[in-house]
Amino acid sequence: MLTKWKKQSKKGFTLIELVVIMLALSILAAAGTASYNGMVIHFTERTCIDSRTEAAQSLVSACLQGELSVDVNAIETWLQNYPTKNQTNDSEHWEYDVQENNGKIQVEIRCRRHTDETVTRTISKPLG
Repeated sequence: MLTKWKKQSKKGFTLIELVVIMLALSILAAAGTASYNGMVIHFTERTCIDSRTEAAQSLVSACLQGELSVDVNAIETWLQNYPTKNQTNDSEHWEYDVQENNGKIQVEIRCRRHTDETVTRTISKPLG
């Protein structure tokens, strides 16, 4: 009788084996979701900073090339109308601070939503 039992082959999985596999998959899925969410937040913040840096560089280039007068009102208007090139419409969350001091204009661009990092550029007014 013992030999007869040994000859039967085991087909399929036991309930405990299936539960262990489901538990392992659940743990992997939870860890993957947390990592993914962290990466999305990081890249959203990085994209916002990069967009503000690009806007500041474009502003300085426009002033240096004479396409934009180095004037507080002109710079504020340019910043308000700056077209964003990414899909997140980051510029909707931007705050601008444009100040003139000793012949220089300092531009600070901050984001109210993604990150506290401020992008700052200083533009010297042309002599004459």
